[in-house]
Amino acid sequence: MTIKEIIDKTDTLKPNQYSAADKMDWLSDLDGRIMQEVILRHEHDADLPAFIRYSSDADELLVDDVYRDVYLYYLMAQIDFYNAEYGRYNNSSAAFNQAYSDYSRNYHGKHAPIAGHWKNL
Repeated sequence: MTIKEIIDKTDTLKPNQYSAADKMDWLSDLDGRIMQEVILRHEHDADLPAFIRYSSDADELLVDDVYRDVYLYYLMAQIDFYNAEYGRYNNSSAAFNQAYSDYSRNYHGKHAPIAGHWKNL
């Protein structure tokens, strides 16, 4: 899934005044977090490149399409937070946390952890 696809979906479901550049920054923040908290804690066949912040709306996001709600709810939560709509933010944030937990749990189940890595957490 590309940045443009998730931004377009978010804007359709929750019209807002924030620019695509703002949303791309938020998505970069989230994928940097996913890289650190989930992906880099597991073994991989090859070394993974360092995460680089997104610079194009054609860039592919890290999370599989089946878990795209992670991005959708994250953007919705950010919009609600910056609009000072804290009741909505709480709802969007709860939906994001559940989607993130589902994705993380699935990733952990499919990838072997780095041996001894848990000791450094």
